[in-house]
Amino acid sequence: MGLILTYLGSWFLLCVGLVPVDLRQPQEEPWDVLWYALAEDLSPLERARLVRVWEHRLNVRAAKGDPQEAYKRQLARNALGLEARPLPLPSPAHLGTRAEAWIAARFRPEDRVQLLVHGLHDDGLTPEQAQRRLQAGFEVFLALEGEWSADALLVAQALHLRAQAPWSAFCLEGIQRRLGHLDLALETIDQMLGPVSAARGPVWQSLMGRRAIVHAGAGDRDLARADLGRLLSSGAADAHQILGLEALLDRQWQVSSAHFGVLLDSSRRSGEPHPPWALRGYGVSLLPR
Repeated sequence: MGLILTYLGSWFLLCVGLVPVDLRQPQEEPWDVLWYALAEDLSPLERARLVRVWEHRLNVRAAKGDPQEAYKRQLARNALGLEARPLPLPSPAHLGTRAEAWIAARFRPEDRVQLLVHGLHDDGLTPEQAQRRLQAGFEVFLALEGEWSADALLVAQALHLRAQAPWSAFCLEGIQRRLGHLDLALETIDQMLGPVSAARGPVWQSLMGRRAIVHAGAGDRDLARADLGRLLSSGAADAHQILGLEALLDRQWQVSSAHFGVLLDSSRRSGEPHPPWALRGYGVSLLPR
């Protein structure tokens, strides 16, 4: 009897409106703030893993006609500011764990890439909004990069079109090269080389090293060697790494030993730790044949 009275009392309170509002219906939450707070809690590797897990779960639920799928798509649009009008969203308490809440606010099933690209192309953004969307786009790119997919290429193109920065060029060139679009990769690199060629600093060195790799991948060894020669003259470690590895592949053990040895000697003089691959390359070049 006591249990029955308890249920009846709860039902009566709900009807007359005496139950606190947050127990009767979900409340609006600052999703943009929540999304970035959750993003800080997860490492990039954990994010990529959870995105894939959540994608599978959403696809399964969508196939079963789960109405939550449509809600989470809308949630993701709002969370990244890609919707034309803001909509009230339920409390994150209804999404399960903090990690799942982050994924729900971050992940869009079939149209996630198209929405992101559209958002990056928006010309009406303030500098702060543009920066936040670039951050979001870069995280999506990291989650997609390992798949070497057309989606990753679309995101990288949109990022570079918006940012026009060395980091976005590296993203775009990297996925173009992995997908076999070597001419496009060279075009991306050459567009960025002009403004930084005079200084010949770290950005120029990184771009030249990547251009040498693309030339070598296309079978243009003479062009690759020319780029590596310029790198050597600038004192870049990448040149010794690439030439040392190339010598190993050609069974030129002494040449390989010399290149990797330069890196080890430089490390001893500077007191800075040497790259792990330098010691490995030097050791392989000295193995008895």
